[in-house]
Amino acid sequence: MNQPSHFAKNLLGISTSTPDKSLSQGSVFDSASDYVSFLDRARETAPSYWVRTAEDLVWSQPHQGLGKPGDWFSGGTLNIWGPCFDTQALKSDSRAAGLHTVGPDNTVNALSTEELAASVDRAAAQLAAAGLSVGDRVLVALSPGDSWVRSILACLKLGLVCVPVSPAESPATVSRRFEKAGCQLMLTDPSSSPVDKIPESKILRLRDDPPGEQGPATVPVGPMHPAFVLSDAAGQLFTVPTAGFMVQAVSAYRYLLDGRGSGDVTWMLPRPDHTSALAAMLGTLAGGGEVGIL
Repeated sequence: MNQPSHFAKNLLGISTSTPDKSLSQGSVFDSASDYVSFLDRARETAPSYWVRTAEDLVWSQPHQGLGKPGDWFSGGTLNIWGPCFDTQALKSDSRAAGLHTVGPDNTVNALSTEELAASVDRAAAQLAAAGLSVGDRVLVALSPGDSWVRSILACLKLGLVCVPVSPAESPATVSRRFEKAGCQLMLTDPSSSPVDKIPESKILRLRDDPPGEQGPATVPVGPMHPAFVLSDAAGQLFTVPTAGFMVQAVSAYRYLLDGRGSGDVTWMLPRPDHTSALAAMLGTLAGGGEVGIL
């Protein structure tokens, strides 16, 4: 953690050595074969697995049952903000670190869970002032970092649908994604350049306003409410429902990322528009861990 560049080299390289045994202390699985056996059991009993995992989410209104594809967790309402912040504020010290980012000089900057929540509130206030409604789609064109995290969380808190795209994409690609996904607003940083075919009136350059009043209220949505609009390898767009995505995110942290909760930092080199990066980020926060972005 003191040398972030070391983490980056390890993640980008190929490890052929056996990890130190101390790294597996507290691990859910003792071996890869244990994980494969668990995966097989989960697939065989998929409905009960989903129900058990969904119990760890925070429901604004309890669901009546699992339902079926297209109507999962019928009757329930929830918001991703709940497991990421409200639950953790009750379980642990909100002053503990929640997000680590690496500065240009290779120093690690840390935001506590409390500070991250306040930063998300400030971003949500700017989005609310833009006159968006629940279900509106927002193109999030930000590189991985603190602004990327708080923008996504701010959208989800308000019941908006995130359409993440890498700002490294060409302006033509960005504008095409804006149009194809039916976005009402593009969210980017203050230094970004204009984008062809996206009017300035449809662009919100996110400011990091100083702390002020409490942010807008959390908006509960239905389980099948889209959390994200993402693109597959062929460029086809698909939506990911809120409850299903959080079941995936919680599972990823608990079983794939060896999540241990408080004090556990999940370091990532994320692609800002990839499902695995989004699941790792939100699953880590929901599990009480700390997100580290290299």
